[in-house]
Amino acid sequence: MNQVYDCALGRVTCLVDGAKVFGAEVFPSVEPDYRLALLGAAGVTEIRTEFNAFLLELPGQPLTLVDVGCGQLFGPDAGKLAGLLAAQGIAASDVERVIFTHLHGDHVGGALDGDTQVFPNAEMLVHKDELTRWWGTGRPGDLFQSVYAGRIQPVCDAQELSPGIVTWHLPGHTPGHMGLRLADELVIVGDIMHAEVLQLPDPQIASMYDDDPEIGRASRLAALAEIADRGLVYAGGHQLGPSKFGRLKRQGKSFVKVAA
Repeated sequence: MNQVYDCALGRVTCLVDGAKVFGAEVFPSVEPDYRLALLGAAGVTEIRTEFNAFLLELPGQPLTLVDVGCGQLFGPDAGKLAGLLAAQGIAASDVERVIFTHLHGDHVGGALDGDTQVFPNAEMLVHKDELTRWWGTGRPGDLFQSVYAGRIQPVCDAQELSPGIVTWHLPGHTPGHMGLRLADELVIVGDIMHAEVLQLPDPQIASMYDDDPEIGRASRLAALAEIADRGLVYAGGHQLGPSKFGRLKRQGKSFVKVAA
């Protein structure tokens, strides 16, 4: 189910492109007993995740997506973004801008139909370090750069993309991984967490998908602290419902999510 947050700039809608269950191997540093204890404390038995994209409908600004889901890369359990947009009367050709938190397949796959552009009229914004990371690898982030050659705009940290939307470099997961600050009220934080059920009670936990776990921990801790201390609303690439948009409270070295 889509969830909406109305911020000072306009409407932000979380679109769930798909879902899966992570195996224990995704968090290799977590001992089995500790993992079970964290899951039990949350009242769950498995590490669920969802693949989120965000639709920004902001008066006076381009119709924007933040990430575009998995496309055809993850099978029938994902790739739902096009249908979700169509249900709101939005065609891919209507999208004027796509801002990528990073170029992993579950964030960029929805921009690709083989070697064809899905969003023919959209400007593509990516952190400059992310482009370097994937170029020549043969991975989806590399194919994306080939398919959208000439349409990709590199950006840097703390860059205002349009009024009230500012980039937030959060490296570690990938070198060019970034979030967005919207009107000093809402932040979209990409993949600083893959499983809140583990990483809010223990932000030191890293996933196997992090290029540099130590830098990723530092980014995660800094971002969570700022969200909590400033009372910001946040959303991310893998947060579960029913509350896609939340706030944080400190609890010792842990964080607790509360409703926005």
